[in-house]
Amino acid sequence: MRKLATRTGRLVGTVILAAASAAAVPLTTIQDVLYKAYGTKFNGLPIISWNSFEANDVSNIVPENLTVKVVDGNFRVQLVPTADSNPPTFYSVKYNSDGKIQFQETWVVGTASTPLRIRDVRPRPLRAVHWSPPARLRSRKAT
Repeated sequence: MRKLATRTGRLVGTVILAAASAAAVPLTTIQDVLYKAYGTKFNGLPIISWNSFEANDVSNIVPENLTVKVVDGNFRVQLVPTADSNPPTFYSVKYNSDGKIQFQETWVVGTASTPLRIRDVRPRPLRAVHWSPPARLRSRKAT
């Protein structure tokens, strides 16, 4: 009887763990090496913040901030993709170094099975389109 209870307990535990892992929100890894403009590796604390949104798998993501420590340029973080979120949203990233915000940028994170680089999550600027109005049709003079 005791063996049956132990087996049943293990089975229930396994089912609970499987359900919990299946319910985990999918994450995308962003990994890169960061440099300053003059060639030295960045050391600092990027602060990543976001508003609430609904992830692609319908998980509700609450607003929060995340601080990531970057040492010798090595950056790595896992975030919920926002490319297909509802409402459309983004991550705001402020790079802190030497006790002050050096710069900030916006990220839109897509779904990926392999790590993305920071350039992959930066929104691409819209290209300027040079538009010319169509040539007007010339009216013919009645003869």
